[in-house]
Amino acid sequence: MTSGISKILHIDRERNEYTFFNEKVSLSSFVRFGYLKGAKGPPSDPTKLINFPITFDGGDVVFYPDGKIRPGAVYLIDEQEQVCYALTVPIAHTSSIYKYRYNHVCWERI
Repeated sequence: MTSGISKILHIDRERNEYTFFNEKVSLSSFVRFGYLKGAKGPPSDPTKLINFPITFDGGDVVFYPDGKIRPGAVYLIDEQEQVCYALTVPIAHTSSIYKYRYNHVCWERI
């Protein structure tokens, strides 16, 4: 916010990494962008089957200078496809980031 310009965190599903401030960060080999089959989302109102692990437009999480964040979700899954987490930014007047864990029945906010 102090810079007065938008900052972008780019998520690259194919490479299993994200880039922020020109620094690439690879996810652990035990984790990847993904979701459990049959899971519904978004976690705050799970009514539709999840089809994509990244719902931010173009895989870009935009942090605006006014403190807002582009809405969307990122789903992460372990290599055995047993555990699924979500990081979400809901559509709201003020931006928040929520973390959820899927327990094979419903999402729990953590």
